[in-house]
Amino acid sequence: MKYLVVLLSIFTCCFPFLGNATTFSRDEQYIRLDLAPLCTTDGQVTLTLTNVSGQKLFVDPNIAEPAYFDLARARMYLRSVNENRLISLRPLTEYVKTSDWNVLAVGGVITYPIDFTKHVVLDTTKTYRSGAEIRMPILLENGQEVVVKIDSAILNKYVDIQPDCFI
Repeated sequence: MKYLVVLLSIFTCCFPFLGNATTFSRDEQYIRLDLAPLCTTDGQVTLTLTNVSGQKLFVDPNIAEPAYFDLARARMYLRSVNENRLISLRPLTEYVKTSDWNVLAVGGVITYPIDFTKHVVLDTTKTYRSGAEIRMPILLENGQEVVVKIDSAILNKYVDIQPDCFI
């Protein structure tokens, strides 16, 4: 009987919070990922995240704010094509924990030029493949939190960086 009371207490305490439970999205239902070659002095790749959800989204500022964005913490990656070796990228900034959210309107776009040479010393005579495995919390208009996981390997979205791209 004592165990039944304890079990009922646990259910009574926990179930009200399940309505606000975080869900996960592993497709491009909310945010679409695009990677494109850039090859300028600003960088080698352009990262673009687009709100395709049909509703206003509230996005983690560590992804949405240029002052907080860091490609290594955002889980961009670089692989040496010839050696098929993952290149370790070093974050340039500290993670900033904030309770603020940035509004991303329907069709809104977040775009960053990605310069890998600021995060690691590269042999610019080699070819590299760039991708992203972004994990970003968002809030929907109804207040539900969704963790969006966008993986370019699953989506088959990469950018090959040729030696002549390093300007």
